[in-house]
Amino acid sequence: MSAFIPPFCPWKGCGEHRLPSSARPYQACVPWGSYPTKAFGLVPRFRCTSCGRTFSVQSFSLDYYAKRVVDYQDVSRRLSSCESLRAIGRNLGLSSSGSGRGGRS
Repeated sequence: MSAFIPPFCPWKGCGEHRLPSSARPYQACVPWGSYPTKAFGLVPRFRCTSCGRTFSVQSFSLDYYAKRVVDYQDVSRRLSSCESLRAIGRNLGLSSSGSGRGGRS
């Protein structure tokens, strides 16, 4: 397992879904196993003791919706050189539609 400690519960309906203050840090989660992925290897899961929902480290990752590791410096360079979002997605094999197919749904 990793040394990652979730900063808050990612579920919007939970009472712990807030950035913690120094007076009241978030400590309402317990390790809840892990699962293997092709892109990220073994991903640890946690359970919020306040709402009972489970979530993983990926919930706090920039790559969560991309479902793969993205080189954001490369994306930034391409944007700076006036490359369109569509061309960036096509060249990097990413989709902006959310369908994962690269085209319209």
